[in-house]
Amino acid sequence: MTLQFSDADYIYKTEKELIGPYIWRDEPYKNEVHDKLESRVQVSGGVARGVFFRVTVMLRWPDSMMFQLECDDALTRTHHPLYRLDVNPLAPHSNRLYGSNDINGLFIEAGRNHEHIFYDSVKDDNTLRKGQKCAQQARQVMKSFAKFEEARDFVCDKLNIQNGHEIAAPTLQGYLL
Repeated sequence: MTLQFSDADYIYKTEKELIGPYIWRDEPYKNEVHDKLESRVQVSGGVARGVFFRVTVMLRWPDSMMFQLECDDALTRTHHPLYRLDVNPLAPHSNRLYGSNDINGLFIEAGRNHEHIFYDSVKDDNTLRKGQKCAQQARQVMKSFAKFEEARDFVCDKLNIQNGHEIAAPTLQGYLL
């Protein structure tokens, strides 16, 4: 059974709280090291299976961050991102040729903040695309973020996360030579 639109919509819109402890872990990714935090999410007072909030900060480029709300399929290990904010991304993003006219085929340059919301990637029959394609399309975010806390608060306000302010910025050690 795949994630249903109604479930994704409910998780996205409903009041949420993150479940601590909030522990940053160094994690290798594509020949780089990232600080990554993962928290389970309490949705409307209950802990839904497979709903996570993830934050990734690149050690070499600490102003490049990613915040993501995602949900697992009930019977598979597939992750469906419902929302993602890319802050100062190192690579550009190209939208696919579907969706509303304002974002269809949109190209977003590297370094431009943008967000992916699953509503922009819903298929014509009102079902979700699978896996990472669930939130494939992006919209540029005109707001800039000078600090981690500004981006965190922007995302938590947008996603109705009540206790997001409890996540402290990672203590980035960077690369030691």
